[in-house]
Amino acid sequence: MKQIFKLSALLLALCFSFVSCQKDYDATPDVQEPVTNNPFKGTFKCKIDGDMFIAEQQSATLTDVNGVKTLTVTGIQYGFERDDKNFRSVGFTISNYDGNKKYPVGGNVQVVYTIMVDGYATNYTSNTTNANYHVTTTGSYVGTFNTAVAEVGNTSNKIVLTEGTFDIQ
Repeated sequence: MKQIFKLSALLLALCFSFVSCQKDYDATPDVQEPVTNNPFKGTFKCKIDGDMFIAEQQSATLTDVNGVKTLTVTGIQYGFERDDKNFRSVGFTISNYDGNKKYPVGGNVQVVYTIMVDGYATNYTSNTTNANYHVTTTGSYVGTFNTAVAEVGNTSNKIVLTEGTFDIQ
């Protein structure tokens, strides 16, 4: 029993000595703030050949050049590495944008899907006009889309984008 008491006292003394050797608490350490690549709030998602795509970064811009408006909306989903060499992106551009309505893909609407793996990009674009393929805007940077895209240089390799929604604020 005496031995246990001595051992406990020794452990307690060691604990106090380690506590007293700690550095002073710094409430404002030099912590690197994470880089915020997404200045916009909101969502951008769709199914790509049935698999869910949820953008971690999204953007929307509306430009006006000599009275011709162009709406561009893009969503990016990063890979596990979270770097600019591994990601997927979906985006579309509506030329001659004139407000909230349904825009058929083809002609004034171009959709681009990009897969970046180890810095090598495979691009898919909308290359056909089909009544079922469209982008519909229902508010400022809000809407839905549904289309198919084909690989650039290999148009027989097609991917279908369904249930697309975007709400970027």
